[in-house]
Amino acid sequence: MLVKTLIGLFSFFFMVNVSIAKSLPEELQDFFVALHQQGDKVTVTVLTPEEKWPVCQTQAIQRHAGSRNWGRLSIPIQCDKQRRFIQVDVSVTGKYLVAKKDINRDDAIETASVSMIAGELEKQPYDVLRDPTLIKNAIAMRQISAGKPITSTMIRRPWAILAGQTVTVFAQGDHFQIRYEGKAINNAVANETIRVRVKSGQIVIGKALENGSVRIPL
Repeated sequence: MLVKTLIGLFSFFFMVNVSIAKSLPEELQDFFVALHQQGDKVTVTVLTPEEKWPVCQTQAIQRHAGSRNWGRLSIPIQCDKQRRFIQVDVSVTGKYLVAKKDINRDDAIETASVSMIAGELEKQPYDVLRDPTLIKNAIAMRQISAGKPITSTMIRRPWAILAGQTVTVFAQGDHFQIRYEGKAINNAVANETIRVRVKSGQIVIGKALENGSVRIPL
């Protein structure tokens, strides 16, 4: 009787473990859901034939190369001591930014000029913007037609310094500060590298600041 009870308990726990263990498609689904924004609808289809799926004691899904998390992808899976690749097709429906009206080149992009719409992200440009805060104070680098998705390559931050502008250059250390003037050689946004020609003719390289000055590292 005791033996039958033990066998029954073993069988029960074995069945529970099998039912709890997730299949590879389920693990891939969970992996990609975690990569996307809350509210996105994510569907993962495994393209690799099932007979070629890795069979191992322990497996871990790893990040793939590149920043795109939708469309056809090759996903590395660590299978025991081997690294295998699984081909998947990831479909994601989520919100992204589009132009609400025509935006001209060099125009400052206003909140009223854009809107968020939902659509299949794999059918949009890979660098489509999904965060409306990214267009704050942005400048259009090209003509953007109404209804077009807005991408990172279409916009830039406003110039903090323009080429030819007279700027204050400073270097700061412990208990001292050096300040002098020069002329900017190139345009630069805040925190971008800029070259400045000082009165002696020497060219110095520093970081453009939002207030229009240039900080030289010591």
